[in-house]
Amino acid sequence: MSDAVTSPPALDNTLGALLIGVLLWGISTMQTYEYYSTHYMDPRWIQVMVPDFVHSVLDTLHEVMLCHFIYSYTVSRFGDYVFLGQVEWFAMVLFSFLVGFIVQSFLTYRVWILSKRNVLITGFIYMLVLGELVVSIVIFLISCFFHRWSRGTYARIALELNVLSRLINAFGAAGDVAITVALIWLLGKSKSGIQRTDAIVTKLITFCLTTGLATSVDAILSLISISVWPTTFIYITFYCVVARLYSNSLMATLNARQKLRSVQDTTSHSFPVHVVGRPTDDDSKEHQISIKRDVGR
Repeated sequence: MSDAVTSPPALDNTLGALLIGVLLWGISTMQTYEYYSTHYMDPRWIQVMVPDFVHSVLDTLHEVMLCHFIYSYTVSRFGDYVFLGQVEWFAMVLFSFLVGFIVQSFLTYRVWILSKRNVLITGFIYMLVLGELVVSIVIFLISCFFHRWSRGTYARIALELNVLSRLINAFGAAGDVAITVALIWLLGKSKSGIQRTDAIVTKLITFCLTTGLATSVDAILSLISISVWPTTFIYITFYCVVARLYSNSLMATLNARQKLRSVQDTTSHSFPVHVVGRPTDDDSKEHQISIKRDVGR
């Protein structure tokens, strides 16, 4: 009997790591249902771009691909440890980076509104977002159109694309941290000295920190794992999860408005917490719209 049968390879850093990446889709689905059941009067572009396109299309297609991987590895090609090292559908990275790009762009737009159209802050953040997008497109094109790579082993492709993989994770981590820090700093500046309204701002800061921290830590762990274990699936675990964290954090941001509205209703010096409306030239109105658009991260 061959050594491959008597001593099968450890699956923790390959199939086990990939399996973890499928677990958050159900939570995102629940949050999408909550969004529609609350009947927010958001602009149509938000309704189409966020719950419809990000979750219903991109997130679901990404989930289908992951399930296809797992089915192939555990059912149709079960016991084929050579196949376990093959990359069957590496182009799933397309849906991961599209989800990340849309969510980061939306959050950068919130920084733009809250900072009163500060070009330096918003421009710096969006350069990081665009940098991640460009590297993602390069990886996608390489994995799709270079026949010798798309049919190669994962270990080989991981080594070939190691620099690009590190770069995309570095851009992602830097972008997430920059967005989180910018939102917390801008919200902190928005405190007016009125205890009740400042309490709501503090809740926004806390929510922004907790949700932003999740994507930031995940991106950093992905960068560390691709650097330390470049020939395993470990970093793909974080890369798959980060797409779910992006969609979940954005849906949580939209759904959190109901709780903030209930807090607002108990105060007499509160401000609206919708995500609608356009900023005006009036400073006080722009301040209110900036706050109501920014409902935590």
